[in-house]
Amino acid sequence: MIKQTWEISQEERNRIISLHESATKNFYLVSEQTNVEVWNLGFVNYILKQGDKYFARVTPEDLIQIPTDLEISGVIQKKNNPSPSGKFKIVPTELTQNGIDVGRRIARYNPIGPIEQVTTPIPFCYFNTGENIPVYAAITFYGSFYGGGMIFPDQVEIKEREGNVVTFMKNYTDNFIIELRDIQAGTPGREPEPENIDPENITKTFDIESPFEFDKTDLTPDAETSFKEFIENIKKFYSNVSGDVTVTTSASIDSDPATKEQYNMELSKRRAQAIIDRLKRETGNTTLKFIPNPIGQTDKFAPDLKWPEVKDSSKTAPNRRLIIKLPEISMRK
Repeated sequence: MIKQTWEISQEERNRIISLHESATKNFYLVSEQTNVEVWNLGFVNYILKQGDKYFARVTPEDLIQIPTDLEISGVIQKKNNPSPSGKFKIVPTELTQNGIDVGRRIARYNPIGPIEQVTTPIPFCYFNTGENIPVYAAITFYGSFYGGGMIFPDQVEIKEREGNVVTFMKNYTDNFIIELRDIQAGTPGREPEPENIDPENITKTFDIESPFEFDKTDLTPDAETSFKEFIENIKKFYSNVSGDVTVTTSASIDSDPATKEQYNMELSKRRAQAIIDRLKRETGNTTLKFIPNPIGQTDKFAPDLKWPEVKDSSKTAPNRRLIIKLPEISMRK
């Protein structure tokens, strides 16, 4: 049995509707501009050209400007704690950091995979002006030249000095060079029209009765189906929403509670952590804070279904509870 509670006040409804109306207006204002081009990239982003700038649509309300290949750069800074590898580092400029932030969002659904390089590649999104397409790529900001393959004909060597700017395709130092490896190119497209949002469809509290298999952290088949629907609810309505998410889990009383109290508390902890791990992984959400709330063995959800009155573990299942409480949605700025 699945219990879904919405708990939305009139004020909250008005706020959500206002948010949707604002996003709709924003969409049409952008779409009606004759100089706007749109590309699909990855599973969650649309890249738009407005004038001579390029933006990733990361939420219905938020556009993040991404760099072109000619704008990728980093500033040389001194390390707080110099290491054997050197006393300097490259810190991406704000626009280049935007490309990293968008790239990491795409990477939740399209991982980079293994790349044989000395340095660790970072997910990245930029606009390739030569090909006239947005690109999901891997970027590194330091390392050797790997046989000179990444040095462009017009690059010049600059001094490795604090404050100097290292750019992609234009310059390099003795130890630093910006490298890109393209992974996926965007394709021409159009942003989907915003759908009508009914506040009543936003699930705030999800209470799953009898969700866990006996003595396991695995969900039952029915609970698994409902949990995946709940995941989609979070992905749809809680992108970039901050707040606490409490994950309450319990265990049923299937034998002498005096001897099983500690075991059932540990089982509840494992169940809470398993659910939190899945919430993080499957929603890709980095703004919500998932908080475990294991309560151990209990009969408060079904007082008549416990040992020794009931010794069939399939009948005590209602006390194996999973309750996930989402925060209120506030207006995004």
